[in-house]
Amino acid sequence: LASDLAARKQTGAALLASAGQISAQPLARQQLAAGAVDTRLLYVITTLAGVKPISIADFGNIATGASPGLPLRYVDLAEQDKAAHLSSPAYVATLRRVLRGLPARFRPIRVMTFRLGPGDSVLRIEVPAPSPLGLLGPAG
Repeated sequence: LASDLAARKQTGAALLASAGQISAQPLARQQLAAGAVDTRLLYVITTLAGVKPISIADFGNIATGASPGLPLRYVDLAEQDKAAHLSSPAYVATLRRVLRGLPARFRPIRVMTFRLGPGDSVLRIEVPAPSPLGLLGPAG
């Protein structure tokens, strides 16, 4: 568990250093730095940011009452990033196409538009439980 958390922290810090490709709200930045994000989402974020710039609104868990130590299993992304130079529908279509091409072990179980508030929708990407350990290690 400790080595998996350390690997998630290291990967989160590296993603935060990706200036220009990844932007994140303050809480999302803290969660990445703390290693609180599921390994598969770290892979998803890395892959998406390799294709188009992304803006992370937040992370979370679907399960109510989930233990505080469980990795966060969904990410909400802005449905448009001005740096991508695409309309919102074209941008979302590009992200969805990339997600469909991921290896099965990293492919999300759900990708949908989700309303955070009035006029504020995001692309929610969710990975299934349980969160596997060791995906970022030498054997992963």
